[in-house]
Amino acid sequence: QAIALAIDTAGEAYIATTTAGALAFPTTPGAFQSSPPASPFGSGVVAKLNASGSALLYATYLSGNGLSIPQGIAVDATGDAFVVGFTQAADFPVTPGAFQAGYFPSAEYMEFVTKLNPQGTGLVYSTFLGATLNEVSEIKVDAQNGAYVVALGGAALSSGGYLSHVSADGSALVYATYIPTAT
Repeated sequence: QAIALAIDTAGEAYIATTTAGALAFPTTPGAFQSSPPASPFGSGVVAKLNASGSALLYATYLSGNGLSIPQGIAVDATGDAFVVGFTQAADFPVTPGAFQAGYFPSAEYMEFVTKLNPQGTGLVYSTFLGATLNEVSEIKVDAQNGAYVVALGGAALSSGGYLSHVSADGSALVYATYIPTAT
């Protein structure tokens, strides 16, 4: 079970994790995805806690009908949460105009990058980001809200990985480059 943590400038905590199998996770009213998908596999979950840890500001599923595992989370200055991970769900939520809206039929897993609004009630954007094999990912956000994703995965664990820069609106790949592992 993956878990990732980010803290915003107000001290609020953003958590991305996965439910265990078909176990239900308590979501908040108005959540983007309030019910778990009809899948026996783990579902992605994103939650936000206030700075004192005394209140759940939002909790939402982020998943399709297949295993979905968030692996990294970042937050921008306005409170948008950027989540990266991988999924086996061809119906993982993507937004119109996304850089990569389709799931590759031959892929075992697909990487995703999703930007949730500050209230956790909707997607600013969500896109697939290439076919992967169980990658380990991290995400960072620049001052212009571009998302940077670094990943190692599958056979690449021994030979390298890649760095991708997704545009601020999620509609384009600014660049992607291979990073070899030092020998």
